[in-house]
Amino acid sequence: MEVNEQKQEKKLLDLYSYCGGMYIGMCIGADVCCVKLVTKWTVDLNRYACDSLKVNHPKSDVRNESAEDFLLVGDEDVEDDDDSAVDDGGSYDNDEGEYFEVEEILEVSYGDPKEIKKVDLYLKVHWKGYDLDEDT
Repeated sequence: MEVNEQKQEKKLLDLYSYCGGMYIGMCIGADVCCVKLVTKWTVDLNRYACDSLKVNHPKSDVRNESAEDFLLVGDEDVEDDDDSAVDDGGSYDNDEGEYFEVEEILEVSYGDPKEIKKVDLYLKVHWKGYDLDEDT
């Protein structure tokens, strides 16, 4: 009897990528829940670890930089670039009363890709129910 399990695929940002088997444990746990973890992005400060990651995960975006930079971003105040209001309670104030659901995070970038002298974490997002040309 052949069992055909369809696993849901989830993308993974792996910080401290080669720190000692955490990724393997996460994959085993996800597999039990019929989820396939795919390493989409990896970050490690060790150049040799990054070389190994590039060989073992050729479809991953491997970054040779400090994972601490990614972790510190969460501690910074959020600044809103599109003039949408965020109240002190942290809730999003949208004039139209609409809520937008993230379907998939397509890219992760830390740095200054807009060259505005502001280092930050940037995500490229595909919104659920919207076309690819509306990704932000």
